[in-house]
Amino acid sequence: MACNVQETEQIRDDDDLDAATGLDVSEDVEPASGCTDLDCGDEEKCYRGVCYASCSEESDCDDESRCYQGHCAPLDCDGVDCGSGSTCYRGVCYSGCSHDEECGADLACVESACVDLCEETTCDGGQVCHRGVCYQSCDDEADCGDEFRCDNQGQRCVPLDCSTVECFDHEICHRGVCFPSCVSDADCDEAGAECVESACVVPRCDDGVQNGLETDVDCGGPECPACEPGGGCEDDQDCDSEDCEGGLCQQPCVESRPDEEVCTDDGAQCGSAVDSCDETVNCGGCSGEDICTDAQQCVECTEASHCEADEICDASQCVPDVDCTGDDDCGDDQICEGGSCRCNESRSDSVVCSDAGVQCGTTTDVCNDSVNCGGCSGGDVCSSNQCVECTGDGHCGADESCVNNDCVCDSLSCGTQECGSVSNACRTVDCGSCSGGDVCSGGSCVECTTNSHCGTDRSCVNN
Repeated sequence: MACNVQETEQIRDDDDLDAATGLDVSEDVEPASGCTDLDCGDEEKCYRGVCYASCSEESDCDDESRCYQGHCAPLDCDGVDCGSGSTCYRGVCYSGCSHDEECGADLACVESACVDLCEETTCDGGQVCHRGVCYQSCDDEADCGDEFRCDNQGQRCVPLDCSTVECFDHEICHRGVCFPSCVSDADCDEAGAECVESACVVPRCDDGVQNGLETDVDCGGPECPACEPGGGCEDDQDCDSEDCEGGLCQQPCVESRPDEEVCTDDGAQCGSAVDSCDETVNCGGCSGEDICTDAQQCVECTEASHCEADEICDASQCVPDVDCTGDDDCGDDQICEGGSCRCNESRSDSVVCSDAGVQCGTTTDVCNDSVNCGGCSGGDVCSSNQCVECTGDGHCGADESCVNNDCVCDSLSCGTQECGSVSNACRTVDCGSCSGGDVCSGGSCVECTTNSHCGTDRSCVNN
């Protein structure tokens, strides 16, 4: 029930209107002598100078009102003062109008008020409301049937025949979407709009027709996604395969040969080659000390430019640039050969390993050759070229842990045990004995376990 208060002139400007819906949101600006929530009862709320019953849902109001912004608004607008420029519709103040064009994009002029037709429309799950009509929601065309398309601006499946689409009196439906009506392109105000079947249609990349700068239906051109193979095109950028020939997007090139064959057919031994799809193929490097030339060929050096700055080419090999006439001109473990010092390892593998302090695994000699130093004995394992008992608990026995490469028996304690002993796989701990004639039973000291532990004419019961 509304509580009437004195009505005075109310000033409202464009800031009082919701830009998206056209609804008057100035209820916090009350007439000078109107009410505030403090003037209303405990279960009332002030709206435009009048106290109404408060509500949180429709069931809180009677059949002659509806719940709007926390109060029960009278459907007959009795007592609602909207002020100049606004009109009451079903108990709520809206921007006034005489026809649809004066309202927002998705608002309709109903009883001289700009109303959101979805405001009191309830759709089922998986549906969205648009201008008072429920549509199946969608993310792409696959979510809609053959006779529908997904209008991504509204995320809804719209009928191509416009059968259930509600357009305003100044609009025409085209492929399920409402556009301003027209006779020619000159009647269309929106940039890029074209007059198609009496509707000012703005080309979009999801409207199901080829229009605008598209080279095929909803693809190609500077604004839409590239077309799949078979789609129309003007240049390579119109195709996702980046191959436009004869006005059609071609299938992407697929190289059926393995990389090794591409390199062999191209005569490339190293470096790279180009396959039939103009893709670069890695042909690898050269083995040993061979060098890959600019012609992708593996060669032993033929001149100093093939070697590093401190090397020379000797017998097609890059060697350190050290001139010698005899072994004395070279360092330890080197001999002079062909005018250059070359490595000469005279020690046995075992001596090489011993000198390097390596007990197992491998090491290298002075010639940088790998030397096998063997494995460990007695169950030891090799870690960092040293033989140790363990590197992890798995190398140790039961109830043992690997600590600093040694297998150590796990700690053991009597805990709450008073007597006897506790054991694991590698140690036993004495927990002591009982005193005062008590006997040990299950780790606890008790008076008796049998009658013989008791005096004459006495029996052992529960220890």
